[in-house]
Amino acid sequence: MKLVLFFFSIFFTPFLLGNSSSAWFSAKEKNKIVWNAEKKLEWKNFKGVMPANFLYSVNSGISLKVDYKIKKNRFKYTVNAIFSENDSYFRNGTVTTTYILNNEQRHFDIAEIYARILRKKYSELASGEISDTEYLITELYKKFFEELKKAQVQYDSETNRSMDFEKQEYWNGRIDTMLDSLYKFR
Repeated sequence: MKLVLFFFSIFFTPFLLGNSSSAWFSAKEKNKIVWNAEKKLEWKNFKGVMPANFLYSVNSGISLKVDYKIKKNRFKYTVNAIFSENDSYFRNGTVTTTYILNNEQRHFDIAEIYARILRKKYSELASGEISDTEYLITELYKKFFEELKKAQVQYDSETNRSMDFEKQEYWNGRIDTMLDSLYKFR
């Protein structure tokens, strides 16, 4: 069973793939980066073409991908925050500073926070008696995806899309703290 949903102005795309035995990425999905603490985004990762009507100077194509299997009453899962190079772009003439790149990285980091929260919830689900599991998998996903969307909007709003330097520093620390608190679920 596969369920794929689309949304978001950061171009945030959730993926919920159930009972799938296919490879993680198809040939057309090669330009995907799985979140990794050691691998930060670089401007060369923004390979997409900006639509003419896009309002902002930078866009990050971020997704949350869930793959799970239920076999013989056992629940196995993977959850990843994904950056799509083909869905990420910046306007010609944009000053590509490390400061602006950090703002985009932090969007990716927020997605990883919610991937970790979902991993934590799924680990609790996997350790218990499994009944109605597929329903619970989907409901947990929907709940945390909605929370993720709200967090992304809150981040952009409070930092004024990185233009408020003090708030950006506050969020940098907040994001790092949240990642650290969920380290066990990386």
